[in-house]
Parts: sequence; structure tokens; C-alpha cells
Amino acid sequence: MRLLLFSLIQDGEDNDIDFDVVNMNNADLDLTQVGDNNAIDIDVDGRTSNGSSMSITQTGDNKSYTGSFWCGSSSCSMTVNQ
Repeated sequence: MRLLLFSLIQDGEDNDIDFDVVNMNNADLDLTQVGDNNAIDIDVDGRTSNGSSMSITQTGDNKSYTGSFWCGSSSCSMTVNQ
């Protein structure tokens, strides 16, 4: 059973996603940015993040992605497409 499903789509220019996540057990996070000059900055402190996944997709020019991730479990996944 998924406890958290967070899906965000930004379409346009000069968009910014910046957030922190703590304890994302059984969570799915899906972030998509379409357009130019977009940025994503995510910090995940997943001490109890068993069964969690994160997917990040950015298209366009001048995109940036930064993050700090810690998964304290044996089953976490992350996919980044730029």
C-alpha cells in the first residue's frame, strides 16, 4: 500500500522545485519540468523509506538538478531523465 503519491508537472520557463522530504515510507514522488531555465533541488532524509521511488524528468534547455539523498532501507529507487 502506497502512503504518499506526489506528482508535480511544471510546463513553462524559469520554474523551480525546491523541497525536503523526511520519512517517505512506501512513497512515490514524480516530478516533471518541461521548458527552459528550470531547476530542481531536493533533499531526502529517508530514514524509513522502504519501498519508495522517485522519478525526475526535465526537458528543454538550461535545466539544473541538485539533490542530497539518503535511503536507510534496502529498497529505494530513483530515476533522473534530462
